Amino acid sequence: MPTQNSLTPLLPRPPHVGVLAPASVPLKKNHRVAAACLNCRKQKIKCNGERPTCLQCQRVDLECAYELPEGVTSFQAKRKKISDLEKSNVDLHSVVGLLRHGREADSVLALRRIREAESVEEAINTLSVAQALIQAGPAGGVGSNSVEHPNRVEKTPSSRPSKRRITSPLQHPDYIFEKHYSYVRDNNVEEDIFVSFPVAQLDISPRWTSACSDNKLMNHLLTLFWTWDNSAEHLMYRPMIEEDLSSMDAIVDDRSKRRFCSPFLVNALLAISCMYTMDPATFSIPDDPTSRGRRFAIEADIMLERERAHWKPSVTLFQGLFAMFCFEGCLGSGQKSVNYLIQAIDVYKELNHPELLQVPIGAIDQSRLKREKHALSWSMWGFYVTEWRASQPLGFRKLVKKPVVEKTWSEGDFPLLSPESSGFWWFPYPMSLKTQRSLKVEVREASVALAEIVEEALDFITPNEDSRPAVENPQRALELYDAIVRWKYSLPDRIRSEDAVLPNPIILNVAAELMLTAILRPFGQMSKKEFGRFNPRERCCSHASKMINEIWTYRANAILKIEYWLMHPATVSGLIVVQDLELGSAEVDTLIRACQCVDEMRTTYPLATDCLSTIHGAFKRTRLQTPDYVRKFFVETRHRKDGLMHHAIAALMPTGDDSGPNSRIDNTWSPSFQELLDMLEFTALD
Repeated sequence: MPTQNSLTPLLPRPPHVGVLAPASVPLKKNHRVAAACLNCRKQKIKCNGERPTCLQCQRVDLECAYELPEGVTSFQAKRKKISDLEKSNVDLHSVVGLLRHGREADSVLALRRIREAESVEEAINTLSVAQALIQAGPAGGVGSNSVEHPNRVEKTPSSRPSKRRITSPLQHPDYIFEKHYSYVRDNNVEEDIFVSFPVAQLDISPRWTSACSDNKLMNHLLTLFWTWDNSAEHLMYRPMIEEDLSSMDAIVDDRSKRRFCSPFLVNALLAISCMYTMDPATFSIPDDPTSRGRRFAIEADIMLERERAHWKPSVTLFQGLFAMFCFEGCLGSGQKSVNYLIQAIDVYKELNHPELLQVPIGAIDQSRLKREKHALSWSMWGFYVTEWRASQPLGFRKLVKKPVVEKTWSEGDFPLLSPESSGFWWFPYPMSLKTQRSLKVEVREASVALAEIVEEALDFITPNEDSRPAVENPQRALELYDAIVRWKYSLPDRIRSEDAVLPNPIILNVAAELMLTAILRPFGQMSKKEFGRFNPRERCCSHASKMINEIWTYRANAILKIEYWLMHPATVSGLIVVQDLELGSAEVDTLIRACQCVDEMRTTYPLATDCLSTIHGAFKRTRLQTPDYVRKFFVETRHRKDGLMHHAIAALMPTGDDSGPNSRIDNTWSPSFQELLDMLEFTALD
């Protein structure tokens, strides 16, 4: 019997009727948004994620706000927050590790930085950049590192310091060795001195420059300049520059005060400071490191034109002109660079008169007058001891005479002799806080003594029309040679060649070796019997080897690729031995290391490529085959006709005075300056 709710059975489908598919219903796609606005999240309704106002907020006329940035999901935000917390945790553990396990000096300095910083994050960044955090083992070398911006944070592998392998308090030989002999440059580090780490404090923009508005970056650049520059910095008296930069008006001229800061000088210093960094923030053209500092240089040119309207000689004027000479010579136009140098020399000569160096009219602040006296003495004598390093490569005589102002740095109250002065100390900013005396005053005293000898030597080497040629007076050459040698061995400890580890003393010794080679080079064709006491050519090669050894010492203790002045002595070392490679392995070693040093500077200065092209051109001009061991350095070398090297060729190229049987150059060869330039220009440097 059929059930009550049974249905009538379906009839079978006719064979000619196909299967009917169900009608397709389009699926509604859910539009996912990265984040909902706060109103939609609060009401728990769907948000379309439109910005600045979503659809729901538009309908009810509510203010629409989002908690997360556009394109960031809540998952991504949480993941970033966790990552930041993990990094912060590591950094905080590093700081705690420094305070608990570090040296007392490091701990006190770290605590001071934490208190002075505006936030904990800023304090951690500063400590991390300065490498004050505890490191496993001794600090790494400075020579291979590049100077970076201080906001960059380096992660430390461990927050706890490594323990010594030998902890015995007894005088165990291994313990003594481990304790006292780590790095030579650290032998004179003052362990108990706390030096305030430089922070952005000078208000530079917009009063002094409109080329940049980032005061922190500009303070960082100036600190790099004070730390690493060893040429233009000699002209600058930092205490007065910073005092006037902070307190003076950039436009109003107070006649009762002598100005030691001007918009032209500030922009020139910022331009040359950019030579010590590869921070893209300093590039005028993106991805072009040779354009770094160009904005400040353009601003400096504008300020210089304004000063020409009411031209008068001043300290800031020759300081800024010399800084621009260095900047343009390394990164810009050679002709423009030489013009800056000539102008700086003219301003110095015009200023170096007693009536122009008198006390300003209306001056009544005796304390200020004393500081001005120190600044004036330091700057004028600084130009006197530095100018020849720029003039000699160009084949000039020493173009400036001694200042008429007295040397005030010998007075007991001279500021740079006080430990309270920033100039009294030196540490390799921003890589380390290991502090030692800068020896500025000692180096200045030695530089003055050397400059006095150099003045006589350059007058002898490059005589005027009324003087005898240097080659006719070997006895005078020996007298000047002996004077520099006596000067070298009379230097105080820590400045002498065998003890020097700071950049400034090392470069001072390089300058002395450079002058010794300059004195001997005119006598390269003479024998020992003709010259007297020694063979001048062999002795010149010996000093070239000594000079490159000094540069190699600098390379080990500092950052070679940013020290622009060393390009000249390194190139001279290579050129001196070009024709004497057959004398022995010492000359070969000198050439290789000279090329290596200049090659390392190619990444920072276009002028270094010109220097290598000069050495390569010397091989071509003397018809010598380029040795395989230096061929790699001459890849893509070229001679820039507008480069500074184009103006220094006459003083650098070998004299070609080999009078022996294997002479490759006619002994009468004596081309003019322009012929030398033309010869190098058409020399194939393949």
